[in-house]
Amino acid sequence: MLENISLDNLINHLGQPTQKIGGEYVWQCPYCLDSHKDNLKYNEQKELLKCFANDSHAGAVLRDINKRLGINTLKDTLKPPKRIVEVTKLTPKQLEENTLYMLSCSDELQKNKKALAHLEFKRGINAQTAEFCGIGIDKELHKWVFPIFSYADCNVIGFEYRPALLPNAIKAKRTETENQSKKGISRKKGSLSGMAMINCFTPKIEALAIVEGFLDGYALFQYLQEQGQSDYYQVITPSNGIS
Repeated sequence: MLENISLDNLINHLGQPTQKIGGEYVWQCPYCLDSHKDNLKYNEQKELLKCFANDSHAGAVLRDINKRLGINTLKDTLKPPKRIVEVTKLTPKQLEENTLYMLSCSDELQKNKKALAHLEFKRGINAQTAEFCGIGIDKELHKWVFPIFSYADCNVIGFEYRPALLPNAIKAKRTETENQSKKGISRKKGSLSGMAMINCFTPKIEALAIVEGFLDGYALFQYLQEQGQSDYYQVITPSNGIS
Protein backbone atom coordinates (compact mmCIF):
# COMPACT_ATOMS: atom_id res chain seq x y z
CA MET A 1 0.00 0.00 0.00
CA LEU A 2 1.34 3.41 -0.96
CA GLU A 3 0.27 6.87 0.16
CA ASN A 4 0.08 10.38 -1.35
CA ILE A 5 -0.75 9.35 -4.88
CA SER A 6 -2.70 11.65 -7.20
CA LEU A 7 -5.92 10.36 -8.79
CA ASP A 8 -5.16 12.37 -11.94
CA ASN A 9 -1.76 10.70 -12.30
CA LEU A 10 -3.35 7.27 -11.88
CA ILE A 11 -5.99 7.99 -14.53
CA ASN A 12 -3.37 9.37 -16.94
CA HIS A 13 -1.34 6.20 -16.46
CA LEU A 14 -4.02 3.50 -16.11
CA GLY A 15 -6.95 5.05 -17.91
CA GLN A 16 -10.43 5.42 -16.47
CA PRO A 17 -11.21 3.08 -13.56
CA THR A 18 -13.32 0.02 -14.29
CA GLN A 19 -15.66 0.98 -11.46
CA LYS A 20 -16.03 3.09 -8.34
CA ILE A 21 -17.14 1.52 -5.07
CA GLY A 22 -17.85 4.03 -2.32
CA GLY A 23 -14.76 6.16 -1.99
CA GLU A 24 -12.54 3.74 -3.92
CA TYR A 25 -11.60 3.67 -7.60
CA VAL A 26 -10.95 0.23 -9.05
CA TRP A 27 -8.66 -0.88 -11.91
CA GLN A 28 -7.33 -4.08 -13.37
CA CYS A 29 -3.82 -4.33 -11.97
CA PRO A 30 -1.38 -4.13 -14.91
CA TYR A 31 0.95 -6.56 -13.15
CA CYS A 32 -1.72 -9.11 -12.18
CA LEU A 33 -3.94 -8.76 -15.24
CA ASP A 34 -6.63 -10.17 -12.97
CA SER A 35 -9.70 -11.45 -14.78
CA HIS A 36 -12.16 -9.58 -12.55
CA LYS A 37 -10.27 -6.31 -13.11
CA ASP A 38 -10.61 -5.29 -9.48
CA ASN A 39 -7.30 -6.01 -7.75
CA LEU A 40 -5.94 -2.45 -7.84
CA LYS A 41 -7.86 -0.02 -5.63
CA TYR A 42 -7.32 3.65 -4.84
CA ASN A 43 -8.88 5.47 -1.90
CA GLU A 44 -9.15 9.11 -2.95
CA GLN A 45 -9.80 10.46 0.55
CA LYS A 46 -6.80 8.70 2.05
CA GLU A 47 -4.75 8.84 -1.17
CA LEU A 48 -3.88 5.17 -0.77
CA LEU A 49 -3.14 2.71 -3.59
CA LYS A 50 -3.12 -1.05 -3.00
CA CYS A 51 -3.07 -4.21 -5.07
CA PHE A 52 -4.95 -6.86 -3.12
CA ALA A 53 -3.15 -9.71 -4.88
CA ASN A 54 0.41 -8.52 -4.32
CA ASP A 55 1.57 -5.60 -2.16
CA SER A 56 4.58 -4.93 -4.39
CA HIS A 57 2.43 -4.11 -7.43
CA ALA A 58 1.31 -0.72 -6.08
CA GLY A 59 4.96 0.28 -5.82
CA ALA A 60 5.61 -0.93 -9.36
CA VAL A 61 2.70 1.18 -10.68
CA LEU A 62 3.99 4.25 -8.88
CA ARG A 63 7.51 3.66 -10.20
CA ASP A 64 6.07 3.57 -13.72
CA ILE A 65 4.19 6.83 -13.11
CA ASN A 66 7.28 8.54 -11.72
CA LYS A 67 9.34 7.30 -14.65
CA ARG A 68 6.85 8.84 -17.08
CA LEU A 69 6.91 12.09 -15.12
CA GLY A 70 10.69 12.08 -14.95
CA ILE A 71 10.87 12.01 -11.16
CA ASN A 72 12.30 9.51 -8.72
CA THR A 73 10.63 10.14 -5.39
CA LEU A 74 10.79 6.44 -4.52
CA LYS A 75 14.54 6.18 -4.91
CA ASP A 76 15.06 5.70 -1.20
CA THR A 77 11.71 4.40 0.04
CA LEU A 78 11.54 1.47 -2.39
CA LYS A 79 15.07 0.23 -1.91
CA PRO A 80 15.16 -3.30 -0.51
CA PRO A 81 15.89 -3.10 3.22
CA LYS A 82 19.46 -3.77 4.22
CA ARG A 83 19.78 -7.25 5.60
CA ILE A 84 21.71 -7.65 8.81
CA VAL A 85 24.36 -10.29 8.27
CA GLU A 86 25.85 -11.72 11.41
CA VAL A 87 29.27 -13.29 11.65
CA THR A 88 29.02 -16.98 12.41
CA LYS A 89 31.36 -17.62 15.33
CA LEU A 90 31.54 -21.36 14.85
CA THR A 91 34.47 -23.07 13.19
CA PRO A 92 34.03 -25.00 9.91
CA LYS A 93 34.36 -28.21 11.91
CA GLN A 94 31.60 -27.15 14.32
CA LEU A 95 29.34 -26.18 11.42
CA GLU A 96 29.96 -29.56 9.82
CA GLU A 97 29.21 -31.34 13.10
CA ASN A 98 25.97 -29.36 13.44
CA THR A 99 24.91 -30.29 9.92
CA LEU A 100 25.65 -33.97 10.50
CA TYR A 101 23.78 -33.86 13.81
CA MET A 102 20.75 -32.24 12.14
CA LEU A 103 20.74 -34.89 9.40
CA SER A 104 21.09 -37.66 11.98
CA CYS A 105 18.17 -36.34 14.05
CA SER A 106 16.09 -35.82 10.91
CA ASP A 107 16.80 -39.39 9.84
CA GLU A 108 15.76 -40.67 13.27
CA LEU A 109 12.46 -38.83 12.97
CA GLN A 110 11.78 -40.11 9.45
CA LYS A 111 12.30 -43.68 10.68
CA ASN A 112 10.03 -43.18 13.71
CA LYS A 113 6.49 -43.62 12.37
CA LYS A 114 4.93 -42.99 15.80
CA ALA A 115 6.74 -39.68 16.15
CA LEU A 116 5.77 -38.61 12.62
CA ALA A 117 2.14 -39.56 13.26
CA HIS A 118 2.20 -37.64 16.54
CA LEU A 119 3.66 -34.57 14.85
CA GLU A 120 1.03 -34.60 12.13
CA PHE A 121 -1.88 -35.38 14.46
CA LYS A 122 -0.97 -32.75 17.08
CA ARG A 123 0.44 -29.98 14.86
CA GLY A 124 -0.58 -30.85 11.29
CA ILE A 125 3.04 -31.06 10.14
CA ASN A 126 3.65 -33.91 7.70
CA ALA A 127 6.76 -35.99 7.10
CA GLN A 128 7.76 -34.11 3.94
CA THR A 129 7.75 -30.75 5.74
CA ALA A 130 9.65 -32.22 8.68
CA GLU A 131 12.35 -33.54 6.37
CA PHE A 132 12.58 -30.32 4.31
CA CYS A 133 12.87 -28.10 7.42
CA GLY A 134 15.35 -30.38 9.18
CA ILE A 135 13.08 -31.26 12.12
CA GLY A 136 14.42 -34.22 14.06
CA ILE A 137 14.44 -36.13 17.31
CA ASP A 138 17.37 -36.89 19.60
CA LYS A 139 16.89 -40.41 20.97
CA GLU A 140 19.50 -39.88 23.67
CA LEU A 141 17.93 -36.67 24.99
CA HIS A 142 14.36 -37.76 24.17
CA LYS A 143 13.71 -34.34 22.65
CA TRP A 144 12.52 -32.74 19.44
CA VAL A 145 15.35 -30.93 17.66
CA PHE A 146 14.74 -27.77 15.59
CA PRO A 147 17.74 -26.40 13.65
CA ILE A 148 18.66 -22.70 13.76
CA PHE A 149 20.10 -21.38 10.50
CA SER A 150 22.49 -18.49 9.96
CA TYR A 151 21.09 -15.57 7.95
CA ALA A 152 24.45 -15.05 6.26
CA ASP A 153 24.82 -18.47 4.66
CA CYS A 154 22.09 -20.81 5.98
CA ASN A 155 24.62 -22.81 7.99
CA VAL A 156 23.26 -24.70 10.99
CA ILE A 157 24.50 -22.64 13.94
CA GLY A 158 22.49 -24.23 16.75
CA PHE A 159 19.36 -26.03 17.85
CA GLU A 160 16.22 -25.54 19.88
CA TYR A 161 15.12 -28.50 21.96
CA ARG A 162 11.58 -29.41 23.00
CA PRO A 163 10.34 -32.25 25.22
CA ALA A 164 9.35 -35.27 23.17
CA LEU A 165 5.69 -35.52 24.15
CA LEU A 166 5.33 -39.06 22.87
CA PRO A 167 3.58 -41.91 24.65
CA ASN A 168 5.84 -43.56 27.24
CA ALA A 169 8.72 -41.23 26.36
CA ILE A 170 11.35 -40.91 29.06
CA LYS A 171 12.24 -37.25 29.54
CA ALA A 172 15.95 -36.94 30.11
CA LYS A 173 16.81 -34.54 32.93
CA ARG A 174 19.26 -32.39 31.04
CA THR A 175 19.80 -28.75 31.99
CA GLU A 176 19.80 -25.95 29.44
CA THR A 177 23.50 -25.45 30.10
CA GLU A 178 24.27 -29.09 29.38
CA ASN A 179 22.32 -28.95 26.13
CA GLN A 180 24.12 -25.78 25.13
CA SER A 181 27.56 -27.18 25.81
CA LYS A 182 26.71 -30.41 24.00
CA LYS A 183 25.19 -29.03 20.82
CA GLY A 184 25.98 -25.33 20.66
CA ILE A 185 23.22 -22.74 20.87
CA SER A 186 20.20 -23.64 22.96
CA ARG A 187 16.73 -22.15 23.26
CA LYS A 188 17.46 -19.46 25.85
CA LYS A 189 20.48 -18.12 24.02
CA GLY A 190 18.76 -18.24 20.64
CA SER A 191 20.36 -17.61 17.27
CA LEU A 192 22.93 -14.91 16.74
CA SER A 193 20.30 -12.58 15.30
CA GLY A 194 17.58 -13.47 17.81
CA MET A 195 15.36 -14.65 14.93
CA ALA A 196 15.29 -18.19 13.62
CA MET A 197 14.52 -18.99 9.99
CA ILE A 198 12.12 -21.72 8.96
CA ASN A 199 13.17 -21.35 5.32
CA CYS A 200 16.19 -19.51 3.96
CA PHE A 201 16.07 -16.17 2.18
CA THR A 202 16.21 -16.23 -1.64
CA PRO A 203 15.92 -13.46 -4.26
CA LYS A 204 12.31 -14.58 -4.92
CA ILE A 205 11.17 -13.66 -1.41
CA GLU A 206 8.57 -10.87 -1.42
CA ALA A 207 7.21 -10.95 2.13
CA LEU A 208 8.40 -11.70 5.65
CA ALA A 209 6.13 -13.69 7.98
CA ILE A 210 6.95 -13.59 11.70
CA VAL A 211 5.21 -16.27 13.77
CA GLU A 212 5.21 -17.04 17.48
CA GLY A 213 7.06 -20.34 17.50
CA PHE A 214 8.89 -22.97 15.49
CA LEU A 215 5.92 -25.31 15.17
CA ASP A 216 3.66 -22.48 14.01
CA GLY A 217 6.34 -21.54 11.49
CA TYR A 218 6.62 -25.07 10.14
CA ALA A 219 2.83 -25.30 9.80
CA LEU A 220 2.64 -21.96 7.97
CA PHE A 221 5.48 -22.93 5.64
CA GLN A 222 3.73 -26.21 4.85
CA TYR A 223 0.51 -24.36 4.04
CA LEU A 224 2.38 -21.97 1.74
CA GLN A 225 3.98 -24.95 -0.02
CA GLU A 226 0.56 -26.53 -0.54
CA GLN A 227 -0.65 -23.24 -2.06
CA GLY A 228 2.42 -22.94 -4.31
CA GLN A 229 3.49 -19.73 -2.51
CA SER A 230 6.43 -20.84 -0.37
CA ASP A 231 9.01 -19.35 -2.76
CA TYR A 232 7.67 -15.86 -2.04
CA TYR A 233 7.56 -15.87 1.77
CA GLN A 234 10.29 -16.15 4.35
CA VAL A 235 8.97 -17.50 7.66
CA ILE A 236 10.86 -16.70 10.86
CA THR A 237 10.26 -16.95 14.59
CA PRO A 238 11.88 -15.27 17.64
CA SER A 239 14.20 -18.04 18.76
CA ASN A 240 14.51 -16.65 22.28
CA GLY A 241 10.77 -16.29 22.94
CA ILE A 242 7.94 -14.12 21.66
CA SER A 243 8.18 -11.64 24.56
